[in-house]
Amino acid sequence: MQGAEFEGGFIHMLPDDPLCHLQSRCVYVLVSLDGGRRKIAQALVDLQSSRVAYPRFDPVMIDD
Repeated sequence: MQGAEFEGGFIHMLPDDPLCHLQSRCVYVLVSLDGGRRKIAQALVDLQSSRVAYPRFDPVMIDD
């Protein structure tokens, strides 16, 4: 998508997570337009398996 900005963030690894476990490399990815004002996608992507583990991930759902 033209003009889209991609940002990466934290690594998500939990021993009991079926997709992002200790042997994966899941990172948070945010895609936005208009300088970050319009979010169009956020997901957890496993760099090790080249797959989108959670296509509609919301970081607010993570427990502190």
